[in-house]
Amino acid sequence: MKKFLSLILVFAMLFAMALFVGCDNNELDNGEQDQDNENETPENPDNGNGDGDENNKQEEPKVLKLRIGSYNIANGSRVSHNLKKIADDIKELDLDIVGLQEVDRFATRSQYLDTMKRLSELTGYKYYYFSKAIDIGGNPSAYGQDGEYGTGILSKYPITFEETTQLPSAGFEQRVLGHVAIQVEDAEIHFFNAHLTYNTLDVRKTQMEKIEEMVAEYDYALLTGDFNVQSLEEFLTIESLTGASNEQNPLLTYHEWKQDPWPTGCIDNVMYSNDFVLLDSGVQDDRKHSDHHLVWAEFEVK
Repeated sequence: MKKFLSLILVFAMLFAMALFVGCDNNELDNGEQDQDNENETPENPDNGNGDGDENNKQEEPKVLKLRIGSYNIANGSRVSHNLKKIADDIKELDLDIVGLQEVDRFATRSQYLDTMKRLSELTGYKYYYFSKAIDIGGNPSAYGQDGEYGTGILSKYPITFEETTQLPSAGFEQRVLGHVAIQVEDAEIHFFNAHLTYNTLDVRKTQMEKIEEMVAEYDYALLTGDFNVQSLEEFLTIESLTGASNEQNPLLTYHEWKQDPWPTGCIDNVMYSNDFVLLDSGVQDDRKHSDHHLVWAEFEVK
C-alpha cells in the first residue's frame, strides 16, 4: 500500500513539473512573437493620424494670381448714371483691381454722386482712391465748384499709400497719374492709372516719358489707362512695362473709333513689369455701357 501511494506521489510531482515547463515555454514564445512584432516596420505608417503617405508629400508652393482691368466709364453717361451697370461689369470679370477713367465726383451731370465711393459700395470692393484732374466748372453747386473730374482706382485689397501727380499738359486739359500701393498677401503692388491727352502726339509722348520715370522706380508695377494713342507703337515709350495689348495681341477697346474718326481703337491698356507673367487677356465687348470696352488681363505674380 505504501509502495502504491509512493507511485501516486511521484506521478503527481511529474505532472506538476510538466505543467510548469509548458507555461514557461508559452510565455517565451509569446515574448519572442511580441519582440518580432515590435521589430516589424509597417508598410504605410500614419503617425497615428490616419494620413499614411499623405504626410510625406511636399506641399506645392502657392501661386498668387491677379485679375486687372482698365475701364473708361464716360462718367456713367451711357448708362444714365446707373452705376450698378458699371459695377456689374467689374464684378462679372472678378477683377481684383481696376483703373477707371473719366470719373466724376459731386458733379451736377452725374447727380452729385461720389462715383468711386458708390462703385465701392456696389461692387463690395472696400478700397478706392480718386485722383482729381480738373474742376468741371459751370454752374456753382452745393460743393462750390460744379464737381470734380479725374480717374479712380478700385481694389479688393488694402491701399496703403496714395498720391496724384500732375502730368505735363502744355495748356491743354490737365492730366494726372494716380498711384497707390496695394498689399496683396506678401506682395506690395504699385498700381498706376492715367488718362492721357488726345490733342497732340508730342504732349502725349511727354506724358508717357513722365510715367516711365515714375514706374521705373518700383518693382511689381502695374499701369492701366486710356492712353489715346494713335498707334500701339506709342506704348514703347514706357520702356519699363509691357502692354497686354500690343502689335501681336491688339485689343480693341474704343468701339467708336471709326465714327470719331481715330486711327485705332486699341487705346486702352493694362501694362506690367517683369515681376508678372501674363496668363490671359481680353475685352468685355458684348455690351456698350461706355464708348470704351473694359480691357482686362490676368497675371501670375512671380
